[in-house]
Amino acid sequence: MQGISPLHEYISPKEEYESLERLLQRHEAEIRSHIRVQQQLKIYIEELEQEILNTRQRQQQIDEIQAQNHRLTIELNEIKSSRLLSLSKVITKASNAKETPMSKVRPFSTNKSKDTVL
Repeated sequence: MQGISPLHEYISPKEEYESLERLLQRHEAEIRSHIRVQQQLKIYIEELEQEILNTRQRQQQIDEIQAQNHRLTIELNEIKSSRLLSLSKVITKASNAKETPMSKVRPFSTNKSKDTVL
């Protein structure tokens, strides 16, 4: 009687069906849970990819602004140097003019005629 199982180990087809049905439902629930997790991960990955794209765009804008700032700084320094050179020339001319005797300086003329009625 080795091939025959005792009665207390015997499961009716209905009980076996119900047991398999519960097992199937547990597995389906696990699958649905995994699908939800995968969907959430997919959404999270898409959000991260969008954030990476936005960060790269902001970095590109920052790089462009820094390059423009560098160009403008160079241009400003060139303008300052040019104005300092011009101012230096004006100061030199003014200092040379002080050394010029007053007899060589022509008086300012308004060129108004005496017949002009005010």
